[in-house]
Amino acid sequence: ATATATATAKAADSAQPSKRRFRVDELVEKEVSYSENLDLMLEVFKRPMEKENIHVDRPRDALFNNMEALLALSHDVIRDLQRLMASYSDDTTCISHAFANKLDRFKSEYNRYVVQQQHTKSLLDKKMKNSTFSAFVKGKEKDPRCRRLTLAAFLMMPVQQIGRYSLMLKGITHATERTHPDFESLQEVLTAFNGIMEHVDDQTMRHSRFEELHTLLNDIDGGMSVCSYNRYLLKKTEARFRSSDGATKKVLLLLLNDSLIVAMKNRRTKVIKGKSAKNYKMYSFDTLENVDAYDMQDVHTQEQRMFMIAMPKKEGGSMVFQASSASVKQQWLKAVRDAYEQHVGFLSENMHKDEEDYEMRRRTTAMANLRGSTTSLYSTSSMLKPAISVTSLASAAAFGDEGEEADSSFEDNRSFLSLQGATICDRTPAPNQATAASAAAAAA
Repeated sequence: ATATATATAKAADSAQPSKRRFRVDELVEKEVSYSENLDLMLEVFKRPMEKENIHVDRPRDALFNNMEALLALSHDVIRDLQRLMASYSDDTTCISHAFANKLDRFKSEYNRYVVQQQHTKSLLDKKMKNSTFSAFVKGKEKDPRCRRLTLAAFLMMPVQQIGRYSLMLKGITHATERTHPDFESLQEVLTAFNGIMEHVDDQTMRHSRFEELHTLLNDIDGGMSVCSYNRYLLKKTEARFRSSDGATKKVLLLLLNDSLIVAMKNRRTKVIKGKSAKNYKMYSFDTLENVDAYDMQDVHTQEQRMFMIAMPKKEGGSMVFQASSASVKQQWLKAVRDAYEQHVGFLSENMHKDEEDYEMRRRTTAMANLRGSTTSLYSTSSMLKPAISVTSLASAAAFGDEGEEADSSFEDNRSFLSLQGATICDRTPAPNQATAASAAAAAA
């Protein structure tokens, strides 16, 4: 009886597919389903659009991109998989052969689709505002074959399929013995698909960042002139710009991965010819290697919210701002410092220049910006580099409003300080700090 039970159990086990066979069958099933969905999308949406001249964008494939090529590639994969499954053996069948000779096509076609697909959603949203186009699409989406899937859902399928390839091939690899003739080839194919998946994630993230920056710059008069797909927002801060007469104005500070933008709040937003004026106007822009940031405090009230930004391209050189709180200021200064270090590292690597040489030119630029008399009255530690001496504070800061430089005479500097009620703080004592303090006391 025991022998009979054992034989029955072995027979039952042999009737069950192995773990590897289960994973392979799943791959084939998912690929067939994916191919059918692509074919359905083309049959229900794309071809009728072309026939009825509903989709009039040029080029015509702007919405569907290279979908036909992806479908052809899927058909080829299915053909090879079915050929392999016709004589399948857990010990000898190499499933990777259905993909290995098509990796270049996968990389080319899916990379192309992902890059173009980043604009597809925006294009579809725009087209859906057209009543004729919207009525056509919604009518087609009611087709029972669509299973309540929208056109947008169909267009996302190729992007999602890359992730499925990686997951399913990973499952097959884990279910394959290291001594199997397909093991090494499966690993190579899996690595290739993981690379494509990383590219998909990178492109998706970059497009999301670009959309965020585009929205912000579109609200700044002159902002679109610096919009670039390679730029993205790191931090946004609202602050008050302090002019030489003590007045303050609302500003928007945008820290990008390679630059800094200062935008002034427009006093009023008129509607001209049906278009609303921008809420902000571009005041200053420069790349991070030319930007410096300094911590400050109010000499009378010990106000902790002030900071200075030096931007050589802006007439007057430097600007004083007041953050909403001391913690916001510190977060902003840290973000500028971190962005600067990352940007300088990127430039050094790509320009094949060592960081010491770059830092030397960096300091020269900063010192040229912080110009003034030869007598050091105040000392400061830059948030981006070692402590340097700021000479004749008002001329060093040149805090003129709207590009007008402040008078650099000593008495005007003192008057300016009285109006501003501020001095630059030194977080880390500089070698010449005592001398600077003595000079300041003597001048008082």
